[in-house]
Amino acid sequence: MSSRLDPTFVRAQIELLRVTHPDIWDEGDERLLARFFAKVKSMGYGEKKCWLWQGAVDGNGYGLFKIASKKATRAHRFAYTTFCGPLKNGELVCHQCDVPRCVNPHHLFKGSHADNVADCVNKNRRRYVRGVAHHSAKLAWPDVIHIRQLAQQGVKQRTIADQYGVSQYNVWSIITNKTWRSNGAAP
Repeated sequence: MSSRLDPTFVRAQIELLRVTHPDIWDEGDERLLARFFAKVKSMGYGEKKCWLWQGAVDGNGYGLFKIASKKATRAHRFAYTTFCGPLKNGELVCHQCDVPRCVNPHHLFKGSHADNVADCVNKNRRRYVRGVAHHSAKLAWPDVIHIRQLAQQGVKQRTIADQYGVSQYNVWSIITNKTWRSNGAAP
């Protein structure tokens, strides 16, 4: 089932916020939350279903929500801070579901940039492609071995770079094992 969130459900969420956060509740919040929920599409009910943002999105697919006349904030950050509490400076709101448009607070958790990257790597969403497998690689392992041999023979880095169509810095990085490390793995 795919539809807007049920108005009864929305009213229940607003009332839950009013009861659980009386210290931060403002009467204007109800209008703000109603406007927020008007831009949310439910993929079903329950903690496991995504609530998809239907409003504006940024270039990375994350929802954008404008609060009054202030600058727009990411919709999932608004959902997290509204339902779960404030964030400290530098904290991110990450998605357990890996759906950038999802604003279901049950799918969100706060963490650092390192936490977000670790989550991404643990879920195999980020692949570090290096060496010959990289889409812009100009060299292969035989080239790297030859570059190192030429350097040991005293050939200037600029000459080697021109021969292989790479920068002198790339040649230096290869020679000093900053890239194309001898064990076969780039950093």
